[in-house]
Order: sequence, then C-alpha cells, then structure tokens
Amino acid sequence: MAKGRSPMLVSSAVAAVLVLSFPSVTAAQDGDTAPVATDDAAKDSAKESAKVPAADASDEAEVQEGSASPEEVTTSQLQGVAVFVLPKNAASADGAGLLQDMMRTQVRGFANVEVRSRVVEPRSIKSRLSSIIENGYRKLNDGDEDGAKVVFDGVLGHLRAHKGPFNKRMMAQTLKGLAVAHEMGGNTKQATRFINASLNFWPDQKPLEYAYSKDVFKLFSKVEKSRVTTLRASLEIACGIEGATVFVDGANQGDSPATVKGLHAGGHWVQVRAEGYHTVAKWVELAAGKATKLELELEKAADFKETSELVSKLASARTKKAAAEISAALANAINTDKALVVTAQARRKGFELKGWALTEQGVTAVRRKVGANLMTELNQIVASTLGLTAKDPSVASAAPSLGAPRKMSLVENQVEGDPQALGPHFDDEEFYETWWFWTATGGVVVTSIVLGIVLSAEPEVPRGSLDLTLTRVPAN
Repeated sequence: MAKGRSPMLVSSAVAAVLVLSFPSVTAAQDGDTAPVATDDAAKDSAKESAKVPAADASDEAEVQEGSASPEEVTTSQLQGVAVFVLPKNAASADGAGLLQDMMRTQVRGFANVEVRSRVVEPRSIKSRLSSIIENGYRKLNDGDEDGAKVVFDGVLGHLRAHKGPFNKRMMAQTLKGLAVAHEMGGNTKQATRFINASLNFWPDQKPLEYAYSKDVFKLFSKVEKSRVTTLRASLEIACGIEGATVFVDGANQGDSPATVKGLHAGGHWVQVRAEGYHTVAKWVELAAGKATKLELELEKAADFKETSELVSKLASARTKKAAAEISAALANAINTDKALVVTAQARRKGFELKGWALTEQGVTAVRRKVGANLMTELNQIVASTLGLTAKDPSVASAAPSLGAPRKMSLVENQVEGDPQALGPHFDDEEFYETWWFWTATGGVVVTSIVLGIVLSAEPEVPRGSLDLTLTRVPAN
C-alpha cells in the first residue's frame, strides 16, 4: 500500500521541531541514483553498469509539456566565455598553459558564465530545466508522486545525455525529487538509493527539507545517519589521454589516471575532459568498502583543428579589422559570446600578454604585464577586458539548500546566524490540518485533565479528639 502524506502527522512533526529548536520563523521565500520504478526501464538499466534511467519518449514529452514560458524562467541565460593563452615562444610554453588554466578558473568565479573551449559543446541546460524541476516539486507538494516521478525521470535523462557543463546542484535536486516521489509511493528501497545519491552530490541537506510526509522525513534521517558508519569506497579512473582532467560529482580530481578515495557508497557522476576531445561522462555505482576501476574512451573532436587555427590567427592578428573578422568566425565555431585570446611571453618578473578581446561591443586590443600579484592581476584582466560581473553574495546565501522551489519556509539559525531551509509548506490547509490547531488542542486537553484531577479530589478532613479545659480568671 502506498505511503500517502498525512497532513496531521507532518504538521505535528514539523511543529514539534519548530517549538523545540527554532524560536522565530520568517516570511516565506522563493527558493534556488538508482533503477527506475518501471519494469521495462529496470531491465534496460540492468544491462549497464549505470543504474540511473535514461529518458524515454514519454519522459521527453513530459519535459516539453512542463516547460515554462520565457517569462517564467527565472534563471538568467549563461554567457559563453572562451579564454586562450598561447606561448609566444618555446620558453613560455609551460607558463602559457598555467596562465590559461588560472584565467579560466577566474572566469568561473563570475556571474552567469560558462567556459567554452576549442571543442564545440552544448550550452548549459540550466535555464531550460530549472522550471521543469520546479514543476516536479509542485507535484510533490500536491501529493502527485506518480506525476513527479515522470517529470524527474525525464529531467534525469536529459542531465545524463547532456554533453555540456555539468550542474551538480541540479542533479542533486532531481535525485532528491525522485527519492521523495518513490517514498511517497511506497518504494523505500528506491527512495533510499536516490537519497544517498543526492547526498553524494550535495551533502549539506537538512532533514526538514524532506518533510513531505512522516515516512520521507524519517527515511532521510535514517539514511543520513547510516552514511556515518558505512565504509567508504575508492574509484580509479583512466582514459589513456595525457593531460585529461577527471571530475567526480563535479569536483576536479586532477589528471588521468586519477584515484579518488573516501567516496560514499552509491551513485556518482564521472566526467573526463581533454583538449581536442569530446567530454565523456558515466554514472557509476560504488560498493561500500570496495575499490572500483573505470576505463573511459574519449573521442577526438573533428572541429578541433579548425578552431585551433582560428585561435592562432586571432592571437597573431595585427589589425583590428582582421581581428574582428577572425573573432567572429571563432565565436561562431565554438558557440561563444565572449573571447580573450592572447600570447604569453615570459619576462624576468612575470609575463607579457598581447592579443584581443571579443565582447558585445566588438574587439579591443589587449596589452598587459602580470607577475607581482598574479591572481589579482589575472582577475582584473578577465573582468575588465570581457566585461564580466561579479557574483552577488546575497544570491548565494539566499539558497543554502536544495529545498522545494517556491515552497520554502526559512527560519533563522540562532547559533550560526544563517537561514536554513525547512522544505515545503502546504497551502490551502484546513484549520484542523495545521500544526497550530493541534498544538492548541493538545494544550487545552492537558489543561482540562489537570483541572479535572484537582477539582475531583476530595478535601482532606482533620480527624481525632479535642480536650478543652476552662479556667475562671478572678477579677482584679
């Protein structure tokens, strides 16, 4: 029998925690695997080492149907930004490669950007899928776990198939949604695996974010506690390409071959990137206390030679007119909005950078020297030449958890002073389904019982004998 949501139990449980732990509640605020349940999908999944479903036709239809209009999509469109640093001579080769890596890292620290390379990759699908994930959470809030499973299965299929930038927060949100939907539908085994996988991507989740029902709330707490004592696993990744970079759950693990230790058991997402090759990714399931080896094969990009020639031509362009023509061709070839292409020549106290920057205003010449305060200087170069915007710190702090979008209630953590997400609240509840009703009712009942006991008790009457002796007092 499916485990449905019990509003009374959920409200009472949340109320108890609020009363005991959180003295104040602020206003509501909008928020930032395993086999699937169907038999056919489970059979297909068993044929692969990955145990996360790919999207089928019905999933695709649901994703398209759930898509919001442009006005409803709150996520800003990401801008593609490309940074290339070429060595001016052989002596500058190592330094140029290091500068390029450092500058690309600096670019990732700005708002609404994604780094492009010589290999054409799809743009981020964050803006397209964010509203669909919200739709899945709305279905969970309405108690439609079957509809939510269809939505989240479709999103997960798209995330797995996407060859562009990886978004671990979106993956964790999707896995969490599937976990809640499966537990609400009575499939605790599947829900447990999805919760564990979601925690692998986003460990800082709170139990109250899973307060969709008493069963979901308790299951998350159980899984979270079990992770403390479960033996860790290790993963060895190799691809045979020198200089390829390995990512596990979105975190850079260095060059291939790479061995990653101390991983939690369960699902993990592995990516390998190399200059001149298409990114390859795979879902792997790790067993507790065991080591797993993974061999990945990268496919050489057919367009790498063409884009490399364009990068070299732009770096050596002598006139603004020539740079404008070449940069337009490069932007079209690698699907980028902005680009910084420079040569680096080693000097006694640093490097001299020369080249061109492409923005929406056109191309501008770049002539800079760096060395004394390298990181600060590189940050200033990419910000000023490409017109990048710093991230708003308040935006990052406004979404501390995965929570249910547009269904968030926040409370102030009195110890650390930061907001903690409580998960969804339920709209349009009857008065008898609310926590305050049952809290007040409980108080009335307890008071009535105490008063009844006091009033019904018989008063204690003193018993015994009394002897009186009267003595006449003579008058004066």
